[in-house]
Amino acid sequence: MGANLSADDTFLWAKTADMVVGAAGHFVAKARQEFPVVRAYLFGDWARGLRRPRSPVSVAIFLKSFGGRTEREMQKEFFRLKAPYHWVGLELHLLEAEQLASDSVFIVDMLETGLAL
Repeated sequence: MGANLSADDTFLWAKTADMVVGAAGHFVAKARQEFPVVRAYLFGDWARGLRRPRSPVSVAIFLKSFGGRTEREMQKEFFRLKAPYHWVGLELHLLEAEQLASDSVFIVDMLETGLAL
């Protein structure tokens, strides 16, 4: 490992994929208790097994709806749920379920390569 890594980076790098997937799954289970979660995915480098020291732990949560709130308002509500998982480095993407039918490259790639949580 390079000398440019902080202690936090080194700890994140040392985590196993099982630890990350388990924590992301636990976070999504908590979210399901409070929000209308339709689907959730771990995607990106961690899902593909291509993680690097600073790779974010990207999680997409598809909600039935935002209930009239903006994505920013929803992010604030999810922030308190993320607090116990700060060590994971979750990068949260909140989307409405209707976007699952999108043909955007982002959504298609996530559905094809992501890990359902």
